[in-house]
Amino acid sequence: MAAMGRDGLINVAKASYKQAHILHEKLKEVGFESLNDKPFYNEFV
Repeated sequence: MAAMGRDGLINVAKASYKQAHILHEKLKEVGFESLNDKPFYNEFV
């Protein structure tokens, strides 16, 4: 993490958030259901 620096870590965090939300939406599109509608960062059930 030190090699990435502050900006690199921020970019990784933003990408993780974005990709988790994209996956969440795609899973719902094909019929999966969320167990709850609570906000999440990068992990969901």
